[in-house]
Amino acid sequence: MLVGDPHQLPSIAAGGLLAGLAARLEPIELTENRRQHHAWERTALERLRDGPVEPALAAYAGHGRITHGRDRSEVFERLVADWQSTGDPDATVMIAHYRRDVAELNARARHAMRARGALSGDELEAGGLHFAVGDRAVVRRNDRQLDVRNGERGTVIAVDSAAGTLTLRIGARERMLPRAFLARRTRAGDPSLQHGYAITAYVAQGLTCRTALVLVHDDADREWAYTALSRGRERNQLYTVMDTARDRHEYAPAAPSRDPDQRLVSALGRSRQQQLASDQSADLVRRARARDELAQARERRGRSRSADRNVGIER
Repeated sequence: MLVGDPHQLPSIAAGGLLAGLAARLEPIELTENRRQHHAWERTALERLRDGPVEPALAAYAGHGRITHGRDRSEVFERLVADWQSTGDPDATVMIAHYRRDVAELNARARHAMRARGALSGDELEAGGLHFAVGDRAVVRRNDRQLDVRNGERGTVIAVDSAAGTLTLRIGARERMLPRAFLARRTRAGDPSLQHGYAITAYVAQGLTCRTALVLVHDDADREWAYTALSRGRERNQLYTVMDTARDRHEYAPAAPSRDPDQRLVSALGRSRQQQLASDQSADLVRRARARDELAQARERRGRSRSADRNVGIER
């Protein structure tokens, strides 16, 4: 049994299976959005999912859900300030595209938590990160024996620095994570436990929260934005960084500066939805046939015009 949405984030490696099967079979479809509370947001998400994106973004802008900043530092400061103002780190999550942005947002959020006395007791270092009672954390590795799964968010409720363990409350469950689990790394080399104030959209897939604060760059795409902006039940806020320097600027000139709203439309109008190789080859064949038919039609029209001109000359 396969369950999913091909309009959300594509596979990191080869993908397109779900969309390919859905096109060939008769899938059972869930068409009613029961997550977002506001009717306008359910409509906007549907438009963002299927395109065009302009009406969707106009709806978000009309409800004050898009925040532009003059530079990266200003956007980050505003985002973390809005996160603090909710006063609910359990039901509010920041979502970003790049892991470096996630790390910076987590560091800023944790500093704010420490400043207002929300963290207490000893700190435990695990995987290069520090955790204390009150920290929000996200599990990054499955472990059946411990009954924890990749992507689960929880609150640190106990730390034993001598034993090198901590206890995480995940919903109604409490799980003690031993030193061995915390010391191991994921396949990508990441710590098994990370701070959970900010997460990537890949980690956020399947998450439901009250408020999602989404940081988007101008190299995002429709599937990424649709996934990130559909996490929050009551509020999904978009923060844009449209002038960030990237590696490509070292060997290619930067694109001309444009209005941030136009750049946002351009970014989220781009799709990276995957296709099966068989579908892609069939699509290429159809396009080649269409090009051949068009070329033949043009050639026939050209011969017809030439014949008409010759007839005119003879007359």
